[in-house]
Amino acid sequence: MPNQSNISYDFFKYIGTNLGKGFLEFMVILGTFFAPAAPVLMAVGMAIALDTYFGRWKVRHTQGKEAISSKKMRIGLVPKAIGYALVVVSVYLLDWGIMNEFIRLFFPIDYIITKLAGITLIYVEYTSMDESYFAVKGITLKKAFGNMLKTLRGFITEINKVKEDVKDLTKTEEDETTKQ
Repeated sequence: MPNQSNISYDFFKYIGTNLGKGFLEFMVILGTFFAPAAPVLMAVGMAIALDTYFGRWKVRHTQGKEAISSKKMRIGLVPKAIGYALVVVSVYLLDWGIMNEFIRLFFPIDYIITKLAGITLIYVEYTSMDESYFAVKGITLKKAFGNMLKTLRGFITEINKVKEDVKDLTKTEEDETTKQ
């Protein structure tokens, strides 16, 4: 009669080996199915990360470092990330199963509803970032970006002026050497 512990060990070894292989195959299938939604999920994730950074920055500047705790961040960040991911995945499933073929008759873009949902979520995060930036700096992100572009444009204009001055100087030096 076989030993009971050997049978249990062999059974669990067999289950663990085959279940692990099957689980990996299942995850590859899921990954392949949701691959068209991956860029939207990544963009929304980046927006959440940026909003989290701006939120921490705002709290640090308005309330001090002591007001930031991992528990408060976890309570706000984890449900938001899971909720946004579920929204994108749900809209993708609806888009894939129902809407995509119909909408492609009018717009030649695959999964446009999923992309619009992602853009909406990113806009919500942008609005939150803008509020945090305004609370600290007293200026909106749009205005700050415009000011940065004006400054950059001024630098480029100055660089072009210097280039022209250098060309004029080298041209006048060449003219003087050719006259001699």
